[in-house]
Amino acid sequence: MNSGSRENIQTHIHYHEPEQSESSCHFKDNYSAKREKLFNKVVTRSDIKQYRFAIPKHQAHKHFLAHVASTSRGAFLCMEDNDGKLWRFKYSFWKSSQGYMLTSEWNRFVKEKRVSAGDMVSFLRSTGPDKRLFIDWKPQNQSGLVAKPELLESTQTGRAVKLFGVNISTN
Repeated sequence: MNSGSRENIQTHIHYHEPEQSESSCHFKDNYSAKREKLFNKVVTRSDIKQYRFAIPKHQAHKHFLAHVASTSRGAFLCMEDNDGKLWRFKYSFWKSSQGYMLTSEWNRFVKEKRVSAGDMVSFLRSTGPDKRLFIDWKPQNQSGLVAKPELLESTQTGRAVKLFGVNISTN
């Protein structure tokens, strides 16, 4: 890949080469951009237990750089969550599963947001010229209504009561 096309990629999807020593993402400013939804995916058990998020192939090809992920080292994608926190996910193609994956900070994202199987992860992009990427997450309960994680508390004994993987504890 030549230098000119690398700059073009950085401008459009906030791509960072894996060997860069920079440990976090940096955007030029912190503005409220209009966003367009790229796609949603329901989180699977393997997304949680295997410490990686599998991106459907057709979505990877449509919205992310499939050819960058297929290189041996992959690339880093910077995404901003609804709290304004920046996440730096490694995006790569796994030959073993023939699929596109987000790794690196995925496990931290899961723990911090309390993501579990059945929850919905959404990917969005700003409509402005920089095409900034965003990640959103919503927990799903059995009725399909969204519940805030801070409302899902454990019982006084410290043990959570779950029904179909959803914490239903009340104090």
